[in-house]
Amino acid sequence: MDGETGGTRPFPQPFLVTLPGVYPPQSDTRLLLAALERERVGPGTAVPDVGTGSGAPAVRAAQPGCEVAAVDVALRAVIAARLDAMLRRGGSRAWNAGSDGRAVVDRLCTAVPSMLRRGGGVLLLVHSGLCDADVTLDRLRRAGLNAAVSSRARIPFGPVLLSRLRWLRERRLIRTDGTNEELVVIRAERP
Repeated sequence: MDGETGGTRPFPQPFLVTLPGVYPPQSDTRLLLAALERERVGPGTAVPDVGTGSGAPAVRAAQPGCEVAAVDVALRAVIAARLDAMLRRGGSRAWNAGSDGRAVVDRLCTAVPSMLRRGGGVLLLVHSGLCDADVTLDRLRRAGLNAAVSSRARIPFGPVLLSRLRWLRERRLIRTDGTNEELVVIRAERP
């Protein structure tokens, strides 16, 4: 057990960009990272990181989908934190759709009618049943599109949902023993 960090694993420094003059991850950073783990923060949780330095806590908090605001008075720290966020957040950001899973879908429902030509454009959208396909169908129809589910499949949770099982169960979005989701393909077109 490491007395300096309270037994936490050392932060993997080779993957961080730390510019000269930027506070590098140290024992206090590891202590904060361990606290983030214990708090079980999840998608939609607001996490301010004041004095972000290299951005290690901000990047870690963003991984499960927290809404992070990282600030620092040092311009080099802001640059380093942005670079570190690009190295780590890309994948998790691509799979994060807000606290209810609809952040991207709702914007798409608003924007897609102007993208489709009459009689020549079609939207095919793979959609998780966890974020309410009926709401999406209603929004698309209210936007003037003909919309329907064209196919369905029940599949095991992939890595993204498996990593968020506790959060999904705590919010009763899935059954306690649930490890499958329904996927639907929504087809929408202008009349």
